[in-house]
Amino acid sequence: MLLLATAAIVAVLAFLIRAPDPLTPPAGRGGWLTGTDNEKFDQLARQQGDFSVAMLEIGQRYRELAWAGFSQDWDYARYQLAKIERTLALALERRPEHAASARLFIEEGIAPLRTALAGDPPQEFPATFAQLTTSCAQCHVRENAPLQDLERWASTTSPFREF
Repeated sequence: MLLLATAAIVAVLAFLIRAPDPLTPPAGRGGWLTGTDNEKFDQLARQQGDFSVAMLEIGQRYRELAWAGFSQDWDYARYQLAKIERTLALALERRPEHAASARLFIEEGIAPLRTALAGDPPQEFPATFAQLTTSCAQCHVRENAPLQDLERWASTTSPFREF
């Protein structure tokens, strides 16, 4: 009787704590996410791209920030700086190996500009934007990443304002 009861308990426990099926149904429109849940997460992570994908967005927003600040469109400048901060935070969440270099960029470049833009009216935009640019270049050097001519790049007309 004890053997029968033990077998029943083992069977119930095995049913309750059975390992999930490693292959889960496909997901995503058209079922493009396949495999185990971990494999699906890996596929989604690849879709996010590496740090350079975030840098493309940050670079475009840097350009818009320059245009806005030098045009004294302060609301747009604050908006672009906030988007740069958010994009960088998400990129660092995905790629934390860049955190040390980015921390210096945030402290030495973004924070002073945020403070300047918080004034009413904003104060010292040219100086704090130059500081942001220098800090950006230093981050690229620390990461051994290619660097554009940021001053020339930031001085061109905003393509979004031409629409």
